[in-house]
Amino acid sequence: MSYTRLRDLHEKSHGEYEGQDEFMLPWRRGFSRINAAMEPDQHVEERMERAITKIIDSTHANDTILIVGHGTALRLFTQRVNPTFKEYDNCGIVKMSAVDNNLKYLSYVAPAKDGF
Repeated sequence: MSYTRLRDLHEKSHGEYEGQDEFMLPWRRGFSRINAAMEPDQHVEERMERAITKIIDSTHANDTILIVGHGTALRLFTQRVNPTFKEYDNCGIVKMSAVDNNLKYLSYVAPAKDGF
Protein backbone atom coordinates (compact mmCIF):
# COMPACT_ATOMS: atom_id res chain seq x y z
CA MET A 1 0.00 0.00 0.00
CA SER A 2 1.40 3.38 -0.87
CA TYR A 3 1.66 6.08 1.76
CA THR A 4 2.78 9.67 2.11
CA ARG A 5 4.64 11.13 5.07
CA LEU A 6 3.72 14.69 5.95
CA ARG A 7 6.06 16.63 8.22
CA ASP A 8 3.17 18.59 9.74
CA LEU A 9 1.78 15.36 11.27
CA HIS A 10 4.75 14.89 13.62
CA GLU A 11 4.34 14.79 17.39
CA LYS A 12 4.42 17.89 19.55
CA SER A 13 7.98 18.98 20.27
CA HIS A 14 8.61 18.70 23.98
CA GLY A 15 11.86 20.68 23.68
CA GLU A 16 14.18 20.06 26.63
CA TYR A 17 11.79 17.37 27.92
CA GLU A 18 12.05 15.35 24.68
CA GLY A 19 12.87 11.71 25.34
CA GLN A 20 12.60 11.97 29.12
CA ASP A 21 10.38 9.77 31.24
CA GLU A 22 6.78 10.96 31.25
CA PHE A 23 6.84 11.69 34.99
CA MET A 24 9.38 14.46 34.23
CA LEU A 25 6.87 16.42 32.14
CA PRO A 26 5.80 19.60 33.96
CA TRP A 27 2.06 18.81 34.01
CA ARG A 28 2.75 15.42 35.60
CA ARG A 29 4.29 17.37 38.50
CA GLY A 30 1.41 19.83 38.92
CA PHE A 31 2.68 22.59 36.62
CA SER A 32 0.98 24.16 33.59
CA ARG A 33 0.94 22.56 30.14
CA ILE A 34 2.22 25.91 28.84
CA ASN A 35 5.99 25.85 28.91
CA ALA A 36 8.44 28.00 26.95
CA ALA A 37 10.66 24.96 26.36
CA MET A 38 7.92 23.20 24.35
CA GLU A 39 6.04 23.77 21.12
CA PRO A 40 2.79 25.61 21.95
CA ASP A 41 -0.39 23.52 21.61
CA GLN A 42 -1.82 26.11 19.21
CA HIS A 43 1.10 25.55 16.80
CA VAL A 44 0.51 21.80 16.92
CA GLU A 45 -3.21 22.26 16.17
CA GLU A 46 -2.48 24.64 13.27
CA ARG A 47 0.08 22.41 11.56
CA MET A 48 -2.12 19.34 12.04
CA GLU A 49 -5.01 21.23 10.45
CA ARG A 50 -2.74 22.25 7.55
CA ALA A 51 -1.72 18.64 6.95
CA ILE A 52 -5.22 17.20 7.21
CA THR A 53 -6.62 19.93 4.96
CA LYS A 54 -3.93 19.03 2.40
CA ILE A 55 -4.94 15.37 2.65
CA ILE A 56 -8.65 16.12 2.25
CA ASP A 57 -7.98 18.43 -0.71
CA SER A 58 -6.12 15.62 -2.50
CA THR A 59 -8.87 13.01 -2.14
CA HIS A 60 -12.10 12.20 -3.90
CA ALA A 61 -15.62 11.61 -2.65
CA ASN A 62 -15.99 8.31 -0.77
CA ASP A 63 -12.22 7.83 -0.34
CA THR A 64 -11.15 6.22 2.91
CA ILE A 65 -8.11 7.82 4.53
CA LEU A 66 -6.01 6.48 7.38
CA ILE A 67 -3.90 8.99 9.29
CA VAL A 68 -1.42 7.55 11.77
CA GLY A 69 0.30 9.74 14.29
CA HIS A 70 1.25 10.41 17.86
CA GLY A 71 -1.21 10.81 20.70
CA THR A 72 -0.68 14.41 21.77
CA ALA A 73 -0.75 15.88 18.27
CA LEU A 74 -3.77 13.79 17.27
CA ARG A 75 -5.59 14.59 20.52
CA LEU A 76 -5.06 18.33 20.08
CA PHE A 77 -6.40 18.17 16.53
CA THR A 78 -9.33 15.94 17.48
CA GLN A 79 -10.26 18.34 20.29
CA ARG A 80 -10.29 21.14 17.72
CA VAL A 81 -12.96 19.20 15.80
CA ASN A 82 -14.72 17.84 18.90
CA PRO A 83 -13.96 19.88 22.06
CA THR A 84 -15.45 17.17 24.31
CA PHE A 85 -12.90 14.55 23.17
CA LYS A 86 -10.67 13.57 26.11
CA GLU A 87 -7.71 11.43 25.04
CA TYR A 88 -6.41 8.62 22.87
CA ASP A 89 -5.63 5.24 24.37
CA ASN A 90 -2.85 3.12 22.84
CA CYS A 91 -3.89 2.30 19.26
CA GLY A 92 -6.99 4.52 19.61
CA ILE A 93 -8.96 5.20 16.45
CA VAL A 94 -11.12 8.22 15.71
CA LYS A 95 -13.48 8.11 12.77
CA MET A 96 -14.35 11.41 11.08
CA SER A 97 -16.08 12.36 7.89
CA ALA A 98 -15.36 15.28 5.61
CA VAL A 99 -18.22 16.98 3.79
CA ASP A 100 -17.46 20.10 1.81
CA ASN A 101 -14.07 20.24 3.58
CA ASN A 102 -15.73 20.32 7.02
CA LEU A 103 -14.69 17.59 9.40
CA LYS A 104 -17.24 15.92 11.62
CA TYR A 105 -16.30 13.68 14.55
CA LEU A 106 -18.16 10.35 14.30
CA SER A 107 -16.78 7.88 16.82
CA TYR A 108 -13.86 6.62 18.90
CA VAL A 109 -12.65 3.04 19.40
CA ALA A 110 -9.86 1.86 21.70
CA PRO A 111 -9.00 -1.65 20.43
CA ALA A 112 -6.27 -2.26 23.02
CA LYS A 113 -8.60 -1.21 25.83
CA ASP A 114 -11.91 -2.51 24.51
CA GLY A 115 -10.62 -6.05 23.88
CA PHE A 116 -10.90 -6.13 20.09
